[in-house]
Amino acid sequence: MKTLKIIDNSYQNELFWEVLLFDFWGLDLHYLLSLQGKMRAPNGEYRRSLFQSFLEEDDMFVRSVATKILDFTQSAANKTLVQFFESFLEISGYRSFALAQEDKIERLSILNSFFDEIKTFSSLHPDSNLKEFISYITDLDHYGLSPTTQPIRMESQAVELMTAHGSK
Repeated sequence: MKTLKIIDNSYQNELFWEVLLFDFWGLDLHYLLSLQGKMRAPNGEYRRSLFQSFLEEDDMFVRSVATKILDFTQSAANKTLVQFFESFLEISGYRSFALAQEDKIERLSILNSFFDEIKTFSSLHPDSNLKEFISYITDLDHYGLSPTTQPIRMESQAVELMTAHGSK
């Protein structure tokens, strides 16, 4: 959700910082912390927009994440909510990241429920945009009505391959 909020408004420094720390971007934490130190004024405030600074950063990995966020912002403005979210999952690398994690079933279940919520919201409000969806989810959360996670359906006739050691 934080990533969607940043795509909607990239100039929220603290939130932008949190989003950059997400594992799936694959950015070096030590390098990010050194950048953060350079960008803070003595009073602890940022000297300027982190998003703008990262767009101009020499490190190609940091700049590429900021550029992706800029591209997502443009995509959110030009696509339906469902189209945007589908492309976001693919281009951001989050889907591949989620599939590579040990808790991939949980992550996919959450992702599936979130996507179902997007599709439901979009069908009820076909002209809606990302900002309206974020507002809707924020309201749901405020009233304790967050979307429920549905279990992932597994094929009962599927064969599960295991090593001899892993099957014990």
